[in-house]
Amino acid sequence: MKRVMKLTLMVTLTLVLGYCAWGALFGPVMFDIVVLNTGKNSLDKVELEFERFEFRFGILPERWGSATYGMYIGPWPSKLTVSWIDDGDPGRIYIQELVVPGRLDTSWKESLEMVIEFKDSGPRVYARVQEEAGHGLRYRYE
Repeated sequence: MKRVMKLTLMVTLTLVLGYCAWGALFGPVMFDIVVLNTGKNSLDKVELEFERFEFRFGILPERWGSATYGMYIGPWPSKLTVSWIDDGDPGRIYIQELVVPGRLDTSWKESLEMVIEFKDSGPRVYARVQEEAGHGLRYRYE
């Protein structure tokens, strides 16, 4: 009888821990979506789309234009589609699919961000972690 109880307890604990680990890796997570324009041209009609998310960020001025969609809760995407109009070529709509790198681990006092940065060569996506540091913010990229 003790052996059956021990076996049942071990199986139950294994299932619970496995479910928790699966949820931590693949379940919903809260993160900010940050769009930056560090290129030399303004961008118009910047739109972002991934699993169950679609949002129009609008206009991003050249050299450090930015917009944020805060506190999104959902799965961390594996890919996303971004579209925009470059003021240097206003007659063309650009559409690009990007592979999203894995998310970073965070502590309770940090916040996760998915950053889409537009450079003159086009957009790129990366994860970063934001932490308050004294009188400012500090970012971690690994």
